[in-house]
Amino acid sequence: MGSSGVRAYDPVRDADAALALWQRSLPLWPIARAEFAGVIGDAALVATVDRQLAGIAAVAHGGRRASLQLLLVDRDRRRCGLGRRLHDAALDHLRRRGADTAGLGGTPAPYLWPGLPAGLDDARAVLERWGWRFGYRCWDLVRDLSDYQTPREVAARASGSAYRWASGADRERLAAFEARHFPSWVAYSTATLSARLSGSTRPVRSSAR
Repeated sequence: MGSSGVRAYDPVRDADAALALWQRSLPLWPIARAEFAGVIGDAALVATVDRQLAGIAAVAHGGRRASLQLLLVDRDRRRCGLGRRLHDAALDHLRRRGADTAGLGGTPAPYLWPGLPAGLDDARAVLERWGWRFGYRCWDLVRDLSDYQTPREVAARASGSAYRWASGADRERLAAFEARHFPSWVAYSTATLSARLSGSTRPVRSSAR
């Protein structure tokens, strides 16, 4: 292996190579460029070999909680310590920002998965050697909605409500709703709510008839 190092992710310089690395490494999980950029955020690190991107780690933190969102190393660069260097640098970065608890995936922040996807047994074995411990199984409630039909009983429960598109005027009430009912998502929702409402509209339940 040539000269290697770990540095901060540069979205201008690294975006194309990072997305290509994802596509090579995880072909079963296609991802749009915009979604990938949202998950990478502004706190990612990359590993390079001879100045070429060979790995990436994305992290997120909210207060003292943090998460390792993504850790990828190019197949041809594995088993030479590069992944461990990238992993350790990512956790060091989180500690310096005040985090004392970290998970794999999940909140805080926009995330790809709520944990490590089932079936990535080699990745799990590596992470366990590095000190990670896996607990309960969770289900990622994501599906293609193009053919989805709302069950009749669910539609019946919602029949007494009226809906309209959200606007910027609803921002404070939506933020309060998130904080009251989904407090674990507050760090994510407050970071994205303004951008979403300024660029588009969302349906919200208005009132009961």
